[in-house]
Amino acid sequence: MKQNLELSIGAFNLPGRTLGVVDPFAEVYYRLKSSDSWIELGKTEEVLANHDPNFVKKFVFKFDSEEEKNSQITVKFYGKNAVLRKSEFIGKVETSLSELFSHPEKCLDLTLTNESGSADINHGETVAFLSVELIN
Repeated sequence: MKQNLELSIGAFNLPGRTLGVVDPFAEVYYRLKSSDSWIELGKTEEVLANHDPNFVKKFVFKFDSEEEKNSQITVKFYGKNAVLRKSEFIGKVETSLSELFSHPEKCLDLTLTNESGSADINHGETVAFLSVELIN
């Protein structure tokens, strides 16, 4: 039986980077554990001048097999400067649906890393929080 899982995203203490005040947004990617191909599920809205966004947009995953439950999720955070009309990569987090779903609160706080997945952003003080909920 297929189940629907809804993913919510937020962050705390996003740095301004070289853009100064940040208008953050996030991109969500998904892949089956057995695949090398990432699928972009979409982007959140931009939250104006906010270093602690709690994005309104939710992402729904449909799954029924063990492979789908073990699929990987990457959330990349960007900051946009309206004056320069430029977006800059801030950091990313990676996890699996099963890790999120198996957590008692169904919520994880993850430290942002750079593009290669190492080196904490903002001295490890920038955290993304991901939460999931089963929906009908």
